[in-house]
Amino acid sequence: LPVPAVALFAGVAVLAAGGAFGVWRTRQSWPLSALEVIGYFAFDILELAYALYLTGGSSNPFISLLILPIALAATALPMGYVAIVTALAAAAYGLLIVAYVPLPALHQHDASSQFGAHLIGMAVTFAISAALLSFFVSRLAAAFRAQGLAIQRERERTLRDERLLAIAIQAAGAAHELKTPLSKVIRLGAQLRRQHA
Repeated sequence: LPVPAVALFAGVAVLAAGGAFGVWRTRQSWPLSALEVIGYFAFDILELAYALYLTGGSSNPFISLLILPIALAATALPMGYVAIVTALAAAAYGLLIVAYVPLPALHQHDASSQFGAHLIGMAVTFAISAALLSFFVSRLAAAFRAQGLAIQRERERTLRDERLLAIAIQAAGAAHELKTPLSKVIRLGAQLRRQHA
């Protein structure tokens, strides 16, 4: 399709630079805030909206990719922040309904090939969405499982320490209980030895 390739590649270059910055940022020692994560989601939504604007807007089958930031935000952020990401994606979708550069027709008189290209685009969108969601959600699930195992190990260690402390307290009590009668027996034995040498 004759699309504005230079403008699209400029958007890809900005997206690559943003991705490189994101990788650098996540390797820094200071923690990510939720607002910063929303900023990254907003950047991704803006970049995708820019590409969709240049390629047919809401009629582009890749418009469904605006769901991905919402799904990823839902797995990682509190509900209030997910609502912000959802509003941003919905606003982008709404703007792309009214403002876009129309895609040129594949063939002026062949509506079936136009529809076929749309179906292929929908299939590719589904494949991209499924791959990205399965990758990120499985990584998050693995992180949650690892966190759960760490919590379980800590709980077991705490229980073991409590049991050891209880045994130590019991042993100290038993030693005290034994010390009193033993010291009496020792004193009585010393008295009996003196009396009945």
